[in-house]
Amino acid sequence: MDSKVLRFPLAAETVFLRAKYEKGGEKEVGDLLVALRGEAIVLSLKHQEDPSRRTGDRLAQWCAKAAKAASRQLDGGVKTIRERPFWCDHAKRGRVDFSPGALHVRHAIACVETAEGIELPLDLPEDVRGTPVTYLSSSDMLNIVKELHSFPDIMDYLDARLTLPQGLRRTIGLEQSLYSYYVVNDQSFEGCRSFADVTAALDMSGGELKRRMAEKHEADWLASFIESISYSMSVPPPDAAVWNTAGDSFQRIEYTKAQEYLCELRLAERRAIGEKFAELRSKVHESPTGLVYSLMYSDGRDFLYVLAVTRGVDREDLVRRANVLLISGLAHRGKSAGMIIVERDGVAYLTILSEGRIDSPEATAAGKEFFANLKTTRTPIRVLPEERYTDP
Repeated sequence: MDSKVLRFPLAAETVFLRAKYEKGGEKEVGDLLVALRGEAIVLSLKHQEDPSRRTGDRLAQWCAKAAKAASRQLDGGVKTIRERPFWCDHAKRGRVDFSPGALHVRHAIACVETAEGIELPLDLPEDVRGTPVTYLSSSDMLNIVKELHSFPDIMDYLDARLTLPQGLRRTIGLEQSLYSYYVVNDQSFEGCRSFADVTAALDMSGGELKRRMAEKHEADWLASFIESISYSMSVPPPDAAVWNTAGDSFQRIEYTKAQEYLCELRLAERRAIGEKFAELRSKVHESPTGLVYSLMYSDGRDFLYVLAVTRGVDREDLVRRANVLLISGLAHRGKSAGMIIVERDGVAYLTILSEGRIDSPEATAAGKEFFANLKTTRTPIRVLPEERYTDP
């Protein structure tokens, strides 16, 4: 399952493989680790050599045994992550080391391979060392990642799933029905006490589920823009433009730092950014300066996204103008960190990240000029002296 998880955009950036630690040789922590900003999900994968060999009672017995073994592995994994240094493999970053307690494991997942719905024993552990355990089939776990895309949305689903009765949480291989209930019930399992409730709700929804799922999948393509940005960062061309800035002083940064701000975007936020980029693309040809831009941010998050599309702008000039936009936008919205993402001539991207509050009068005045009362503006960006955009 690990290679299939890595195919999903942005989810792959948070996936770490084959966690290990040293204790008289290499010892395994877990099969998969999904981590972002100090929070993690640890997974134990139990697969059959030949899934067609078992059906009915034999399959149920194997699943019960595999789920119990997975819970033991998860218990050891949570303990190790808390108490020992360990390392993992990452598809793009290679070996990544973690210090003891660097990650808080929010969820542990036992993934058991089955193509049939199976009721697992009720005496399986509810948690391991205080971390809740979720039991899923392997295919259901993949579907959750595919549908939800983002680490925060996956975490929300797992949190909501903990409110279900134990009987529902111990049934694997039927997650599609539970996920459908979650969708038609506005991302909640409220009122779901049995599979009869699930069936009744889906029957009552009539075509509502199909309508919502169709709308969701149609809108998901808008998220592909930010996901392609993520990919371009992780597989950079020789002239890749991913920068950190303080005023007009630029330094290249590890793509992982910028990636964290992309990975924390929820699917709905990614769609909104994609929609805004589509709007900017339609307007850039009307711009006499070859550049159009907009701001986006989420309530409760102290981070700003400046989005821009350019056509025919010299690279050196674009870097300076992008920096002006980012710093003036931070000052205008009072954000302490932000990122500008520029689509260059439809084929490449420029990304600049700034961390640190900008309070200079010059930056505030520029912010008012460029962004006041405008969602999208084509006001030409004046490149002012460097010191006027330096954080005091």
